[in-house]
Amino acid sequence: MKAHRARNRNGTPHETKDPSAPGSGHRRYGQLHEVGGAESETDPDYDPEFDAGYTQVHINRCARVVDGFLASLENVPKEKSNAFVLKAVKTVVVRLNKLNDQCDGVLIETGRREQLCALLIAAAQRAGLVSDEYDVTAPWREW
Repeated sequence: MKAHRARNRNGTPHETKDPSAPGSGHRRYGQLHEVGGAESETDPDYDPEFDAGYTQVHINRCARVVDGFLASLENVPKEKSNAFVLKAVKTVVVRLNKLNDQCDGVLIETGRREQLCALLIAAAQRAGLVSDEYDVTAPWREW
């Protein structure tokens, strides 16, 4: 996975603000992207040429992929439930891999990866998945 750093107007790299921090939601990702990686155009970190590597469109797609996964777990068949849930996990992870690849690996970075994995794993367990492996996303996950 590539590390992503934005650059100030003078070309020096700086860490971007973490939109996955507590209290920030999907909308915040878009806001940072729209105003050059800063809170507003008056922010000292504002860079009109800032490129987060993804857009609000990618964020919306990610949300739809995850929402689809969660919805698929609402009606897990009693027979072969483990196989059903595991297939749903594989499907969502592969879809997220493709989406993250479209963004050169910067859409799902460390903090978001940890949160996303925790969500997927908890949802799978709640849907009845029984596994000796804690991280059931690992066999397919590329982010």
